[in-house]
Amino acid sequence: MELGDSVDFTFLRRLFKQCVKKDDYKGLEKWFKDNFVDDFTQINQLFSVKKEADNPEIGDIDVSRVYMMSEILHRSKDRSATHQIVLDRINSAILKVSISQNGNTFDGAKASFYFVVLHLPLFIQPSSFPVLAKFLELITRSPRLVQSNFRAMLQKVKVPDSVRMIAPQIRNFVNLNVKATSSSDVPCSSSGNAKISIADVENASQVLQTIFTCSSKILNENPDLCQTLFVCTQIEGELLMSHFSSWAARNRASQQSFNLCDYTFLISAVEKRKLMALVSEQEMVNIAKGYFTDKVKACRGKGAGQQGFEVSLKDIFLEVKVRRSHLVEDSLKAIKENRDHLRRKLRVAFEGEQGIDLGGLAKEWFMLLIRDLTDLESKDSVVVSDEDKVYCWLNGANKNLEACYLFGCLLGLAIHNSVILAINMPLFYFKKLLSPAVYRECNPETSVIGSIDASLDDLLDFQPQVAKSLKSLLEHDGDVEHDFCLNFTANVNENGKVSTYSLKSNGADISVTNQNRKDYVSRYLEFTLNRYAEKQFRSFYKGFHHACDSPVLRLLTPSDLQRIICGQSSKLDCREMRRNCKYEGGFSDADKTIDMFWNVLEGLKDEEQKMFLVFLTGCNRVPIGGFKHLKFVIKRVSMDPNCLPVAHTCFNELQLPPYPDPETLKVKLLMAIENCQGYGLE
Repeated sequence: MELGDSVDFTFLRRLFKQCVKKDDYKGLEKWFKDNFVDDFTQINQLFSVKKEADNPEIGDIDVSRVYMMSEILHRSKDRSATHQIVLDRINSAILKVSISQNGNTFDGAKASFYFVVLHLPLFIQPSSFPVLAKFLELITRSPRLVQSNFRAMLQKVKVPDSVRMIAPQIRNFVNLNVKATSSSDVPCSSSGNAKISIADVENASQVLQTIFTCSSKILNENPDLCQTLFVCTQIEGELLMSHFSSWAARNRASQQSFNLCDYTFLISAVEKRKLMALVSEQEMVNIAKGYFTDKVKACRGKGAGQQGFEVSLKDIFLEVKVRRSHLVEDSLKAIKENRDHLRRKLRVAFEGEQGIDLGGLAKEWFMLLIRDLTDLESKDSVVVSDEDKVYCWLNGANKNLEACYLFGCLLGLAIHNSVILAINMPLFYFKKLLSPAVYRECNPETSVIGSIDASLDDLLDFQPQVAKSLKSLLEHDGDVEHDFCLNFTANVNENGKVSTYSLKSNGADISVTNQNRKDYVSRYLEFTLNRYAEKQFRSFYKGFHHACDSPVLRLLTPSDLQRIICGQSSKLDCREMRRNCKYEGGFSDADKTIDMFWNVLEGLKDEEQKMFLVFLTGCNRVPIGGFKHLKFVIKRVSMDPNCLPVAHTCFNELQLPPYPDPETLKVKLLMAIENCQGYGLE
């Protein structure tokens, strides 16, 4: 009888419960000493599938046994020596696997061993890191067949719980040792002799990447898992900038070395946004420096020294001057005139209005222009929308390609100038904007731009009913032609006018049947996600990348890009906002006026709270990561209590008089936020 069949896991669970009840784990320790041996093939047999058992299995491993063992080790780790017993046996087993690495007799067994060990909570404490480092090195240096078998097992995992067991231990290893990437090696906190090197962190990153890739379906269905299970909080600031600089230079020089930017899933979207802002600011500064350097050289060439040195702000800034009554027309003209200078710092002026743009006017320009281009009732609209008007995307019937270019420029300029846009575009559009991620590297005449692998998941994101209908069509057991009455065409509601597009030649004359339904769904998805509005998207894509063609784009996932451009649109969290607010002019969080203000704000309707955000920041959304990443100040001003509050959107600053009571404060605040358009009313 094999070991796996001889071990009674029902007895193990009963034994564990008795130990917990008595708070005496000696019996459990004895069980592990007797059954958990130091041979990887016999460890596998502990978890092998019983014949005729109806348990979930992956390969030859009974997953329910793995989960049970993981739970027992987790719950007993602080009360018994079982953890150390298992860790020691695993350490010995790793050595035996390494010795047998030259042969291929145990390729399947090694993959099963890797799968089992990764599920066990053995590597939580830094004292276990030396063993984990050896184990991860073993995985990354395994023969291709072993790694292929290992990936196949990971791909069969269907539940998030499994990923939750596997990923965090390795993620924590990277997180606690990531500083090793900037030095030859770093002492492990568990032992003065043991060291964690760059190679160890690289091995861990590679294994995490394998887990991340193989778990893509689970992560797509549970997007928050990526942040909680894979992101390393220590990859930030100077460390990230250092790796990014090396990564960008390496791409140009085609040199190979370990770099955190090759493992983008380890980097949070918040840190990517900060990196994008920093790189954009550096580019703007370099443009200004280059201008002044050229001016100085020109003056010296004339022998004039500093005399006659003239500065033109138009050569430093991207200046956009518009009339409110001709917003789209004037904006497009300014963009076309400055097409080669879109990376300069943006500065906006509204004709006939006073004020120097320190960021507030630019925010208002973005807000008004996005409103005109996406308002379905506007003559300048370039989009269509779903029935519920939740999402918008480019209108294939729109012939104004220059307006589509302007629309793309707005998104690119928003990223480049760290402005959030109140726009709802489906996720697949951000996938298309990153296909390819860097425009300058593609041939604009021959390269395929914005083409993605069309899938039902993409359609489900913004047209859920259509996606469910297509799925139902594929799974239908009856007569598809008779029951669905479809042909090879697609109908699109283009702002009140329904247009019919053929999915193939003479599509209106070809019925969808049981035999050709897969072809129909494939063509429908390809049309909806790639072919529809193809010319309009190409102009949109060019506009976006002319304004923002940063190498940081290569680090972004479509979800990252969407969140960086659009921010967070969830309900305003007044308590979080208050926790991250700063006070000036004599105000403090304990002040009576401040307490009244927060009570009034929390009591406003959702729409009024969004209007307040627009009044304060120029947008009804906050950056990814929440208010802790948005500098927000309330300043006391010695003004007549009859005056309205004043907001400086360029600084996210609210100037608040000391109102006598909550009723007065609410009336004045609502009056201000309902009449905030235009510099003169700030």
